[in-house]
Amino acid sequence: MATRREQVWLVGGILLGAGLMLLLAVAVFGLNLFGHTRTTITLRPEGPNAACLITGKETEITVGKNKKIIWTVINHCPQVQTLSVGNFRSPSDSAEARDCAAPVAGSAPYPFTRDALADRQVVIPARRENRPSPRSEKLELKVRPRDADGGLPAEELRYAFDICLEGRIADPRLIIER
Repeated sequence: MATRREQVWLVGGILLGAGLMLLLAVAVFGLNLFGHTRTTITLRPEGPNAACLITGKETEITVGKNKKIIWTVINHCPQVQTLSVGNFRSPSDSAEARDCAAPVAGSAPYPFTRDALADRQVVIPARRENRPSPRSEKLELKVRPRDADGGLPAEELRYAFDICLEGRIADPRLIIER
């Protein structure tokens, strides 16, 4: 029969082991415990000594209300790259911008809690010449809450937006669930 102290140590060890296994599962398998949306943007050179391009991205991203979008930007290019998101607009809005400096284009409400360019931009280090593995950085934006004081409306929201890489634009869509 185990003493009270041994029982406490056993239960504590089991709980600690379960917690470590959960952290390992999150790290290894990319489990999303909080309902945030994770997506990847891949950057690759167009050719030897050529400009870097967005070669992989989702064409449509769905995120839950009050959740985050977490973009992992992977840079296979031998130069430092600056990527930003902006010009959030309704899909029917014909407003256009030449870069991603503006958080919105048109009359749609800005869907995230922070709208400064610094919050919507990430600098990704260059791929090291002596290593073939790419470099990556994360860009996170949290969806604004829905409330009567300047929050988002209750219905599902659809946006077009731009991803800008060193002045070049790509335009996927965003859906915020109700």
